[in-house]
Amino acid sequence: MNIELLVQEFNLFLVENRLAKVRKPSEYYHPSSLFDCSLKIQFDKLNAPKETLETPRSIMRLDNGSYSHRRYIDYWRNLGVLYGDWLCLVCDRVSADLLCPEVCPACGNKKLIYNEVNVLDKDLLIKGKADGIIILKNKKVLWEFKTIKSTEFEKIIKNNMPKPEHIFQANIYAVILDIEHMLIWYENKDTQESKYFDIVANYELFKDALTKIKQIETALQEQTLLKRTCTNKKIPPALWCPYKNICFKQGLTFAKVLEKSIERSS
Repeated sequence: MNIELLVQEFNLFLVENRLAKVRKPSEYYHPSSLFDCSLKIQFDKLNAPKETLETPRSIMRLDNGSYSHRRYIDYWRNLGVLYGDWLCLVCDRVSADLLCPEVCPACGNKKLIYNEVNVLDKDLLIKGKADGIIILKNKKVLWEFKTIKSTEFEKIIKNNMPKPEHIFQANIYAVILDIEHMLIWYENKDTQESKYFDIVANYELFKDALTKIKQIETALQEQTLLKRTCTNKKIPPALWCPYKNICFKQGLTFAKVLEKSIERSS
């Protein structure tokens, strides 16, 4: 029995399975990535060539975050405060805008799962999924959940504030859904300690997102590349960017990126 070969096949499966789920270029902007630099988002829109940064370890780390999210969904559901859309696993019907139903309204079965909250504004070109909505004293609260490692957890404890990109993301959801309060909840993936923040939605911050979208859309229409903000691809945040190689290429133009994108798609 070749265990080494089995492990190699396992790791290859993880990476290929993840790559198959990679989000394709879309006309919409996703709140989870709108805090990124504008050029990176423009490269996403153009389907520019990028480096694959996925590893078996990074994939399992992300999956652990998803499993933790489902665990919290069960907590909120059992507490009786989870509001939204529910999918029946028996009749396949989605029942919308319900607070913790015990059974499917259509078939009476108890096998229900909670759907993440769809967030869509076609006019603003924004589309995404929020983690959940909680009802507190008859008012909706947007719940956004993040798992982070100990070093990052210690930083938010010290700063007593969520990470700026998480506020930015949750704020977009909250404004579009017309929800005043956001509950941004962190779990330390190493110790299961938790920390939460009650943040009030900020329309001025939301306008920053709209300004960024307008800037990118204008550049795409005028077929110009936005300005690179990083100065060295060997240090963060460029170090972790899948577009760092093309971004730092000398003489790069919109036409050249478009040409490489067409080659990549063919």
